Amino acid sequence: MTKTIQQQVILRQALISTIHDYVKSGASDQKVLHLTYQKDNGETSVRDIEVLGYGPRYFDAHDLLRGSMRTFRTDRVLDIKFNTLLGPQPRKYSASSFVDSNMIGRSKLAK
Repeated sequence: MTKTIQQQVILRQALISTIHDYVKSGASDQKVLHLTYQKDNGETSVRDIEVLGYGPRYFDAHDLLRGSMRTFRTDRVLDIKFNTLLGPQPRKYSASSFVDSNMIGRSKLAK
């Protein structure tokens, strides 16, 4: 591996670690997250979400744009921050198969 590729890998790993921190905090502290997400086809979208449950690679969240639960892959999040203008709401939640088998945490909002 060249030095540039190694640097890119290190930066991506640091970003994924930061994403995990935001997801965990969003769930435990009941905060709305604002993220830029890249679908598998390369298309990006900006979303406000409420994290309901999370595992090491995926997380379930109520997507405020779509008005329903979605499962997100951590490595497809391009940018993430807290949205302090919106407050989360309690949600009915049944974990997706991606998160259920490896669940690390669950939001207090998830009922």
